[in-house]
Amino acid sequence: MKKLLAVLIIATLVFATVSLTACQSADYTIGIMQFAKFEALDKATEGFKQTMEEWASANGKTIKWDENNASGTQSNVPTIASTLVAKGVDMIFANATPCAVAAANATSTIPVAYTAVTNPEGEGLTAKDNLFGTSDLNPVEQQIQLVKEINPDASKIAILYCSNETNSKVQADLATSKATELGMETKVITVSQSNEITTTLNVQLSDDIDALYIPTDNMMAENMGSIANITNEKQIPTIVGESGMVTAGGTATLSIDYFQLGVQTAQMAIAQLEGTEFNRHQFYNKESSFTINEEGALECGLTQQQIDSIKEKYTK
Repeated sequence: MKKLLAVLIIATLVFATVSLTACQSADYTIGIMQFAKFEALDKATEGFKQTMEEWASANGKTIKWDENNASGTQSNVPTIASTLVAKGVDMIFANATPCAVAAANATSTIPVAYTAVTNPEGEGLTAKDNLFGTSDLNPVEQQIQLVKEINPDASKIAILYCSNETNSKVQADLATSKATELGMETKVITVSQSNEITTTLNVQLSDDIDALYIPTDNMMAENMGSIANITNEKQIPTIVGESGMVTAGGTATLSIDYFQLGVQTAQMAIAQLEGTEFNRHQFYNKESSFTINEEGALECGLTQQQIDSIKEKYTK
């Protein structure tokens, strides 16, 4: 009987301990809104979370993460935003323009840390007091200059982006201006649905096009494998907006580091939580880095000598 009583007491204590632990809440609950799953956005979220966790650990704090991914579907985004607001999270991390805009529309009180937004002012994000974050505007002009580095005789480039992404239009306009400055003709190609990409490129990428440029476009990033199949077959090198798109099949880029972009955004979020002053709307503050897909470049007709020459220039 005593043995049974001892067992019951121990079981009761264990249950009470587990129940107490389960009821304890974190110091902060941060809701994550990520538009789609591909390398750039994944890295930004990773950099943000890692930096926030390091800060929390060093200061005896805990963070509960409420993670949500819209899977590249625009209609999912407002629902995620309104759900996080209804839950009363302490902060929202909005990764990519659609998420930042949806979060801005959903709340004027919960702090929203945005990232991977090309044109925050144009999207109205700088006009709300509860919003802060980082722009991922890449060095578009230098990316277009890469076309000439790869092919000094290039006279015509195509520019591909999703017509529904305003951030892509901003970059496409910058690319067009730089290409014109370098004496190249441009051909703008837009699609509104991912299932249009293959057919459109097969028709629009004519023999007189020397290179294809793709900005940091969410739809194109998700479909880089399909795009690369076409451009490699046509031997058209593809200069892209960020390194994840190179990993997925693009030829080369000179781009920002999205992990570091997430880190930079987290540093702003920490300042917000600590109540210290900071610049609420920032551009990426690190150096850009060069990335090339050597196998893809060879498929596109570049020689190893050309590849080595470009690498030497940009990786010194």
